[in-house]
Amino acid sequence: MIHQRSGSGLRYLELPSDLITVPVLEELGNRCVNLRYLTLDFSNAMQLHDFNELLAFPSSLSYLCICLSDVIFMEGLMRKIYPCLSSIEVMHLIGEPRPRLHSHTISCLCANSGHRDLTKSPNETLTCIWVT
Repeated sequence: MIHQRSGSGLRYLELPSDLITVPVLEELGNRCVNLRYLTLDFSNAMQLHDFNELLAFPSSLSYLCICLSDVIFMEGLMRKIYPCLSSIEVMHLIGEPRPRLHSHTISCLCANSGHRDLTKSPNETLTCIWVT
C-alpha cells in the first residue's frame, strides 16, 4: 500500500507502533529507496512484533528518530536493523530516563561491531533526549 501511494517519492515518514511491522518495514526497505527521514514511535507500545524474520529495512536514511517505550526492550529489532544504518547522519532516541531498560538499545546502536560506530564519527551525532 505504501508503494502504491508514494513509492519512490516517499522521503519522510512517521510510523506509530501499531504500523511498525515486518511487512511494512520490508516494503519501505525494498520499495521506498528515497526515504531519508524516518520516525519509529514506540512510545505507546506495550509489546513489540517479532522482528526475527525481518529481511529488509530502509538503508538510505540520513535521519532516524526512535521514540522509546518505557515497558519494552528493543534489542532484537536494533540487532536486525543495525547493518542498515550506515547512511545515518543524525539519530535521536527519545524516551523516559530508564537507563537499565534502554541501555540494551543504546549499547546496540553505539557498539562498534564491525559497522560504523555512531559515537565516534565526526560527521554524525547520536542524541539521546530523555523526557520526564
